[in-house]
Amino acid sequence: MTTPHTSRLVLLALSLLGSMSYAGLFGSGDDPKGIGGIQKIAVVSRLGDTFHARWIGVTVFNNKVFDVPVPEWKTDPFVQQTVKDDLSVATRPRVAEPLDTSGMDLATLYTKSGAITFSKEVVGVMLDQARKQGADALMVVEMATWGGISQWQTGGFGAYQRGFNGCIYTSFMITIFRTDSGKRAKDSDEPRPCLKSLDKFPVKENWEQYTPEEKATLESQVKDKIRERLIIQLQDLGLADSSGQK
Repeated sequence: MTTPHTSRLVLLALSLLGSMSYAGLFGSGDDPKGIGGIQKIAVVSRLGDTFHARWIGVTVFNNKVFDVPVPEWKTDPFVQQTVKDDLSVATRPRVAEPLDTSGMDLATLYTKSGAITFSKEVVGVMLDQARKQGADALMVVEMATWGGISQWQTGGFGAYQRGFNGCIYTSFMITIFRTDSGKRAKDSDEPRPCLKSLDKFPVKENWEQYTPEEKATLESQVKDKIRERLIIQLQDLGLADSSGQK
């Protein structure tokens, strides 16, 4: 399982201490053109295929944690399709299509330091493919962890319960790179941890105890949260508006 990148706040702190900053990786920082003139976007998603369950008890001995692969949920294709649908109905519609990764060794690329968005090598490979597809930009939707606030909500998606409070959560960010300059154009806000919501879900000892119906409901809840968060982030990036909401 790949490790999600940390929040931009953590990365900024590291850069101030002398570690490699984003500008250092890509030469001269962000592209001043931002998203101006971008009409076609190639989308790659890396939310992963693992459901993270975190049941927090009164003491550490009461905590129950499990991670289960759910590749059948096809969350990354779901992200790409949702972005495509939302951008197509925005006030200023844009074309979005999945980045063709069939010729890439993603398993190896994702082991590179900083992958995806803070690896010059990985971004470069994906930008080359985006250019071949005639795209003006590469959109990376990647699992992310909000550093220092919620140690229990790891990057990607899952469920969290503490006492009477809990939620179905998603944790990811969007970064846009321009294909003309190869520079970052814009990125979304960091994901905030979900501490309390009206979400209802069963808390069980392990995944095997869930019925097929309960698993299907959890899948639906996770995808609803992904869609909701995608719309918020696309609006934040200036790529979608209220007309894009379903």
